[in-house]
Amino acid sequence: GFTVDQILESGLCYLNKSKKLFPKFYERLTFPIHNAKGELVAFAGRTLESNPKLAKYINSPETSIYKKNSILYGFDTAKNYVRKMDYVLLVEGYFDQIACRLNGYENCVAVSGTALTDKQLALLKRFTKNLYFCLDSDAAGLRALYRGVVMAIPLGFNIKVVSLGDYKDPAEVFESDKQFFPNAVEQAQDFFDFYINHNYLS
Repeated sequence: GFTVDQILESGLCYLNKSKKLFPKFYERLTFPIHNAKGELVAFAGRTLESNPKLAKYINSPETSIYKKNSILYGFDTAKNYVRKMDYVLLVEGYFDQIACRLNGYENCVAVSGTALTDKQLALLKRFTKNLYFCLDSDAAGLRALYRGVVMAIPLGFNIKVVSLGDYKDPAEVFESDKQFFPNAVEQAQDFFDFYINHNYLS
């Protein structure tokens, strides 16, 4: 019952070389993305094969119901736990968020197809002022951490950093050593202490 234009606008399909509709997320592991109310608004898709010609991740385009800078992956199911536990665990990827949730961290959310934004932080601030960053431990993750902290400080967050040691991300931690992560969260450092120990961030 939908027109071609409506289907194209939704971002679920595109026109192939034969001018026929083709599913955008064909043969990809697909993650449903919900808004804060739990309404389905978009998808993200990860390739299932190692092919340098294919983007590892693709996302729905922005639409009238999907604004990337306002969405946090998993927030719809995490928000009540964030309020109850009075802190939010912020991770970088879909797999990281899922791994944390499966291992008892119901207050975990992930940035969704974009760098952390002021609107996402404002959404979190409505539920807690305690923000735990647990981003990837590589150089890109450290830069993202610094950018995020610069935005979060003026909003009055209490900021801590969960250090992953030699692990790249939370998903890798849970694959290798499930006991490591609870200790890392418990020993999360105040950002300024973390920064002093990683002054190459600047």
